[in-house]
Amino acid sequence: MLKITTRNSSETLRFIVEGWLEGAHVNELENCWQTTTSITSAPMLVDLTDVTFIDDGGKQLLTRMHEQGAELIATDIMTKQVVEEVEKTYSGKGAVKNERQQS
Repeated sequence: MLKITTRNSSETLRFIVEGWLEGAHVNELENCWQTTTSITSAPMLVDLTDVTFIDDGGKQLLTRMHEQGAELIATDIMTKQVVEEVEKTYSGKGAVKNERQQS
């Protein structure tokens, strides 16, 4: 199961992702990302605080999002490790945040 909530303000575009980021759910997040980013140029945050599993396809999508400047927010050990792998793959914009930012 995957839940994606988007919050768009003049300062940021925030994706709050909850559940398993795997299989068909990766496509769901990618479609949401592509649709939403086509209508705004605000800096992007991807909040992974409530993600419980990320497969290789999810890692690849997060890498692409990070390449486009997304800041990845992680709080638990598993998600932080995935985000660190993403950052090693691409060392451009974006950063790991160790706690959820309030909107």
